[in-house]
Amino acid sequence: MSDIAGIVFAEFTEGQPVEFLRTGTFIDMHGQEVEITDEVLDALVANFEAGAAGQDVPIDVDHWKGEAAGWVTKIWRDGDRLLANVDWNEVGERMVGEKLYRYLSATFDTVNRVLRSISLVNFPAVKGLRPVELSEGIVAIGLQEGLLDRLLTAVRGVFAELVSTSGDGDGGVDAGEHGSDSDDDEGGSLMGEEELREQVRQEILTELAEEQRTRAELREQVRGEVETELREELAHRQSLVTFAEEICGGEAGLSTDPDELVELMAGMDEAALATFQDVLRAKVVAFGEMGSSRGGSAGLKALDAEFAEQLRAWVAGGQSVDEWFALNGSDVGGQMAEFDLSEFEGES
Repeated sequence: MSDIAGIVFAEFTEGQPVEFLRTGTFIDMHGQEVEITDEVLDALVANFEAGAAGQDVPIDVDHWKGEAAGWVTKIWRDGDRLLANVDWNEVGERMVGEKLYRYLSATFDTVNRVLRSISLVNFPAVKGLRPVELSEGIVAIGLQEGLLDRLLTAVRGVFAELVSTSGDGDGGVDAGEHGSDSDDDEGGSLMGEEELREQVRQEILTELAEEQRTRAELREQVRGEVETELREELAHRQSLVTFAEEICGGEAGLSTDPDELVELMAGMDEAALATFQDVLRAKVVAFGEMGSSRGGSAGLKALDAEFAEQLRAWVAGGQSVDEWFALNGSDVGGQMAEFDLSEFEGES
């Protein structure tokens, strides 16, 4: 670095290639077994190069379809694994550089074999991949010595021209009054050049240092704001995932994919989301054990299939539900008011 005059800073440059998929049999995030072969890897590369995704492929975070941490610029197969070049942005540089995330996980269409995204994760389904690293490059902030010499030569030329001009005519400099012998003049001139050179150098360094400090402060401010927003968005996303798993899981719940419910809720504002979740919590009940129905008879018991069939035949014969319960109440194990009889409404 001897030919550089100035301040040298380390900043992230474009990172080295990253590994994001390899051959083998794995269990994906939905609990399904997925087999990755050489043929699958080759197809993913070919479709990426053909632009089959219909857009640039992002690097997202934890498979969340939100703010990107970078963009995939190229993928290729190296033996039994796929590698990629990534154009990282500040979010990605921070997350990888500070080791908040260490690994990658691919999301792709298993039927059409189209890469949709690559996610920064800490618990990848595909094990055995090299951790993500960013190459640390050295960026010099300063001036080349040759440029500085040319600047100083120009300054000396202007200075010499001013001295020469001031020595002509009556207004010239009287060597008898102010001069000395030639050795002293040469020594004084050289001292002046060195001082001027150092002064210019220090001014340039001061300006560069101030500019770099301003850029660093602004960069840190933006990073802090982005990190705060991203953490809040991730926390909100996780709350939606938790709610969806609660509503769609277990023996009582919505018969829908939790991921679809999360995507639906993600587009709602705060007020609409609160109302939507309250409605779902009120409506999700066990349709069977307690005889609940979608018509609003939550908390009532259901008649056993045998008794329900007897009651249908009884009512079909023109007799009332009340009369049937008066005769069979002790056998069915409860009073009429304890059962869901919504299908017999109007028959009492």
